[in-house]
Amino acid sequence: MRVHYDGPVCAGCEKKLLQADPRIAKWFRTRVKVLKPDCHISWSFRGKEDQDDAVKEGKSEKPWPSSLHNAVQNGKPCSRALDLFRIVNGKAEFAPGYFFAIWEASEKAGDPIRWGGKFKSIGDYCHFELSESSLRIKENSNGQDQKSDQEESQES
Repeated sequence: MRVHYDGPVCAGCEKKLLQADPRIAKWFRTRVKVLKPDCHISWSFRGKEDQDDAVKEGKSEKPWPSSLHNAVQNGKPCSRALDLFRIVNGKAEFAPGYFFAIWEASEKAGDPIRWGGKFKSIGDYCHFELSESSLRIKENSNGQDQKSDQEESQES
């Protein structure tokens, strides 16, 4: 059964975005799907077992729970990273140039996104995450700065 469909809205992607930070979900819907309607999400949130597997397979260097794919907010999955792919002739494709075009458009627009294709270690071309500056500070309802959940967990 096919889960992903090309076009401005994909039910399979929308399901994965339910476990993503609203900021990266908005970026995917308003930047990526507009630019590349054939783009889809392979991963948003990863639980412990999936993250451990990603490390074993060399797809991630960060063990649970240090990846932005493992972010939790208020006890619920809130991935701050997405792994993307494109469907070509019914099969998933991970061509670096395809992802470069997404990053380039995001960079020009000033989106707070960091691209895995720029990583020095593993060159994770299909990986996009919220930039460190977008994670560092978020504003609470009183207008006061507060640290992100990720920073608070790193200090503990």
